Amino acid sequence: MTVVPCGEPHAAEVVTVYAFGTTDVWPGQERVDDRVAHACQLTAAEESAGIRAVVWAPTLTSWESGDRTGMCLATLGRPVTGSLLDGSVTLP
Repeated sequence: MTVVPCGEPHAAEVVTVYAFGTTDVWPGQERVDDRVAHACQLTAAEESAGIRAVVWAPTLTSWESGDRTGMCLATLGRPVTGSLLDGSVTLP
């Protein structure tokens, strides 16, 4: 993933970060995905504006390398400039 400033065009924005404990035991991919997805709930207004949530969760391989961070990304399916979090993106 390439990080760019919100002032430059980008396809998605990290809106939530989910941190697993550093001593947590691998619970399985489905449970990891579910936990991160639970942190990615959109409001009805966000969904009706066309915002989609994308879950980015650790895999077994990345977990074994110490990755304990999941992210929720929000996207409109097109490049935008600004931030969905601070409302500087014009929604359709």
